[in-house]
Amino acid sequence: MKRLVLVRHGETGWNRAGRYQGFARTPLNECGRWQAEQVARRLAGWDIDVIYTSDLPRAFETAEPIAGRLGLPLRTTVALREIDVGEWEGLTVPEIQVRHAENWNAWLADPIHTPRKGGESFAELAERVLGAFHKWETVHAGQTVLAVTHGGPIQALVCMTIGLPLRFRRRLKIDNASITTLAHQDDRWLLETLNDTGHLEKT
Repeated sequence: MKRLVLVRHGETGWNRAGRYQGFARTPLNECGRWQAEQVARRLAGWDIDVIYTSDLPRAFETAEPIAGRLGLPLRTTVALREIDVGEWEGLTVPEIQVRHAENWNAWLADPIHTPRKGGESFAELAERVLGAFHKWETVHAGQTVLAVTHGGPIQALVCMTIGLPLRFRRRLKIDNASITTLAHQDDRWLLETLNDTGHLEKT
């Protein structure tokens, strides 16, 4: 794999409401569908060899117009799912602080290794997506891979490929329908662009 293009899914109603989604099968809202069309237009004509997408609806619905523009089939994988937030799913931060106070405080103390109650830790998410990344390096040697996924997996992949400790993940802003690109040069991965949302600017 010579290049990796990462796209975060478009907006959902739960994004707008500030609710944790995790594995929830939330669809794109009207804004999210518009964002998906804009990122598809942006990527039209890019030199992409293969497209992978998380199987969750908000990612798949973002990937469909991209695949249509590029004339490529979609390959779904559970490896690209967002972190499993367990019992936090559907809740806002204030609700979690009340209902799962002990788990919330433990997570604040160690946000990388503490699982959400009934879900995953960020370290477990990182291991999951890194497994997919290493597979692509072998299977798609010399190719450009586009992956439509979620904020957590993108943060994890950027950190791990360029050597940032996972604790810095929250310093990487990944907006809905943004594009992040990584290139392999001289036996190392370089971050080319991060959170590019120029295609979402309304004129």
